[in-house]
Amino acid sequence: MNYPRRVAIIGAGNVGNKLARLLLRADFIITGVSSRRLDSARNLANKIHAPIFTTRPEELIQESDILFLTTPDSQIESVSRQLAQCAPLQKERYVCHTSGLYTSDLLSAIKNRGAICFSFHPLMSIIQSESEEKDQPFFVALEGDETGIKCGKYIAKQIGATHFTIPSETKALYHAGAVIAANYLVTLFSTAVQVHEAAGIPAEKSERILMPLVLQTVQNIREKGVRDGLTGPIKRGDAETIRAHLLSFEEKMPELIDFYKILGKQTLPLVPDFQSMLQTLFT
Repeated sequence: MNYPRRVAIIGAGNVGNKLARLLLRADFIITGVSSRRLDSARNLANKIHAPIFTTRPEELIQESDILFLTTPDSQIESVSRQLAQCAPLQKERYVCHTSGLYTSDLLSAIKNRGAICFSFHPLMSIIQSESEEKDQPFFVALEGDETGIKCGKYIAKQIGATHFTIPSETKALYHAGAVIAANYLVTLFSTAVQVHEAAGIPAEKSERILMPLVLQTVQNIREKGVRDGLTGPIKRGDAETIRAHLLSFEEKMPELIDFYKILGKQTLPLVPDFQSMLQTLFT
């Protein structure tokens, strides 16, 4: 099936910027950009050579076949209602949002006016950057109308992503897993730096010396899988080292004892040979 390629971007933040660049690179036609702030819409439109920039997303409907809502989650439903206030759609149009948490139900207002709706979540860590990022493999989570999902699969393939479908009823749990993997990795790194600071290692130096360790761990997981990628005292059943860690936390950073124990307890299922032996250390 040949899907239309005229796309409007509604929301000019980090996600909108990244997605617009990916779509443009894949030879989609970006018809316009809408944002609550006109200067944001103008800036993105200029970057991608889109002819229209506006604060009124409904102005992009007639010129577009696919509308991407890349707004903050809290605005998706209101933008859907705003689009729905226009006359019933005269031809087949696709409307999707990029929220990782919410389902396509937020688009029910425009769906009731004839749109084909789905959610399209790029599973990637997106930060504000003026430079062109190096391409990295990424996945897209799709959810919604069957016809919409087919369109989403087509778009994902065109922009170089691998797609998968998530049931609507488990989307929040899917998103929680992604947050743990990405956001809380930063939290773990930050906490490790704090522990080093308590040990007398300056934060800037700690970040430098820990980074190769983190990158090697990720590489181990990629090459060997989660269980075989694990190293350290729990992996080898080293109760003495774990006790020494807990004693150090008790003396220097008692506020992190429970944090350390929770992580250890979650790690035990990866080492069934030592799970029962080490269990009491983390209770």
